[in-house]
Amino acid sequence: MKCLNCLCILSILSIGLLSCGEDSGYSDPFSQGDIFVDSVAKSITLKATYNANPAEAGTWHLLVHKDGTNGSPDKAIFSTDVSPYQYYQALKQLGADDLNTVNFDNLAEENVFTQGSKLAFSITWDGAGKSYLVEEFLEEIVPQDAEIQSKLGLEIRFGGNRTKEDVQDPKSDTTGCLACLYSCAAGISSNAKANLHIKNTDSTDGNIFRYTIAEEIDCPDKTIVTITITVTGGWSNR
Repeated sequence: MKCLNCLCILSILSIGLLSCGEDSGYSDPFSQGDIFVDSVAKSITLKATYNANPAEAGTWHLLVHKDGTNGSPDKAIFSTDVSPYQYYQALKQLGADDLNTVNFDNLAEENVFTQGSKLAFSITWDGAGKSYLVEEFLEEIVPQDAEIQSKLGLEIRFGGNRTKEDVQDPKSDTTGCLACLYSCAAGISSNAKANLHIKNTDSTDGNIFRYTIAEEIDCPDKTIVTITITVTGGWSNR
């Protein structure tokens, strides 16, 4: 019984430290939400609000802190109280690797994609009946003018973007981006299968997005969802 109590105390302390958002004097600028870390399952669980408009129209932004510049209901498919720094620290606690390979100098280059540990996103809500992988929740529609007419897929990886040139001024502290649908220089994690170059060549004006809510998904606007992120694989996608 004493051992069980000790484990419970350690788990509470772990969650409390992540919620604090402080490490080596760093203070996250956003309000802090609840994030739960399961070291055995190598997973993170958090709550978010589903925003139907960007999910139906398409967007760059998958999961964003509600106070970030990209966290508004017309930009992010899911908005959350959990900050980018909390999310980053939780992934590091689980042993995930971030390679920080995408920056604002190379963001538009053809062969630059997010690299880092592979992450599986699953989403559920009251009445959903099951948990949907993000690649089930969203569908990829190839734009008519796309240079690449085949489907690219959707593979979220832990890019990090909080080391190297970002260490003093992580861009996610402004944008609030936890996860993006294209390889990103700001988001903590992002899609390793599509990047800005592909997006720009998908349409003449660059304003077409491949990933939108799947037709069979019935999730009402403003539904509170539970998102589980699991570390599933190594760091390289290529």
